[in-house]
Amino acid sequence: MMKNNSKLKKFLLNVAIILFIFFEEVLWIRIAKPIFDYIHEFKIVIRFKHYIKSLKNRYYILFLFLIPFILMEVSATLAIISLSYGILPLFIGFYLLKGLLMVPVLIIFKVQKDKLTSFYLIDKGNECLNKIMNSKLLLNTKAKIKELKEKFIEVFKTKKASIFSVILKKSKCIRKCLFN
Repeated sequence: MMKNNSKLKKFLLNVAIILFIFFEEVLWIRIAKPIFDYIHEFKIVIRFKHYIKSLKNRYYILFLFLIPFILMEVSATLAIISLSYGILPLFIGFYLLKGLLMVPVLIIFKVQKDKLTSFYLIDKGNECLNKIMNSKLLLNTKAKIKELKEKFIEVFKTKKASIFSVILKKSKCIRKCLFN
C-alpha cells in the first residue's frame, strides 16, 4: 500500500512539474512577465504597493488578497470551460482577466508575505509550491529544456542560413530580384 502511495505521489509531482514548466515557459516568460513588468511601472500600481505595505491588520490583508485570488481562480476555471466548449474568444477574455487579476494577487503576496503566510493554509500552499520549485525533477527538467532550446536555436540558425542559400541558388527569380 505504501509503495502505491509513493508511486502516486511521484506521478502527481511529475504531472504538476510538467504543467508548471509549460505554464512558466510558454505563458509566463513569453507573455505575462513582460506585461507584468510593464504594469509595475504605472503610478497606480506603485501607490497600491505603498498602500498594501502600510496595512497592519493581517485579516484585512487576507481579505484583500482573497478577493482577487478567488476571482482569478474562477476566471481560470471559466477559461478552461470555454476552451473545452471551443469558444476561443471567451477563453481569451477569461484568460486575460485571470492575468489582470494576478497583478494585485502577486503584489499583495510579495509585499505582505509574512502576514499572509501566518495563516496555516497559505503557509502550507506556499511550502508546497516551494517544494515543487526546488525539486530535483523540476530543476533537471528545466536544465534539459534550456539545453534543448539552445540546441534548437543553434540548429535553426544553421538550417535557416543553409535553406536560404539553397533557395537563392535554385531560384533565378529570387536572385534576379535581390541582386539586380
